[in-house]
Amino acid sequence: IQYINNFIILGESKYILKKYILSSINGFLEKRGLCLIKNKIQIFSLDKTNIKFNFLEYTFKYYKAWKIDIGVINKVFKIKSIILLYPNKLKIYSFILYLKVFFKRASNWSSVFLIYILNPLLNSWNNYFNLSNFSKYKKIINKVVFKLCWKWSKRKHPRWGLNKIVKNYFLKTINSSINTSKEKYLYNNKGFKWAFYGKSV
Repeated sequence: IQYINNFIILGESKYILKKYILSSINGFLEKRGLCLIKNKIQIFSLDKTNIKFNFLEYTFKYYKAWKIDIGVINKVFKIKSIILLYPNKLKIYSFILYLKVFFKRASNWSSVFLIYILNPLLNSWNNYFNLSNFSKYKKIINKVVFKLCWKWSKRKHPRWGLNKIVKNYFLKTINSSINTSKEKYLYNNKGFKWAFYGKSV
């Protein structure tokens, strides 16, 4: 090992971090011929209003109280004093911009090839942020991908009507009798889950 880079340690107080944790880390690294760079060590408290810490595309933020609504069992859990981890908003915006550019470049691709290239991209993004509280951001990306798929389909077939686009590119998995006379029904209607797909020749 030549170097160890980018790690974070959460503690209950500055005293514990300086007195015990920092010395333990130094001892661990010295045995391996490594050391910490002093001017890159930061010890600070998150227990303040509007204090956020960005690290490796994640944001850490302290909350005095937090509610978790679990709709499956209709129960709300209240938690006091918690540090939440969620995707950095700037990284979310940059990923959305990247997707828009990606779909523009894919204007001449077949739907099969588009899905073949897009799926690993979405899976890697999902796996990287799967450790955080990112359900809200996942829904945002889901809506963005749907709209981009819809625009891609209309650009590729400008003479096709809505029903033909739906029939050829969007699978209905629940409530197949839903009226698709308006675009919003494809995604927003409850009981309807869309899936973009393609057919290989």
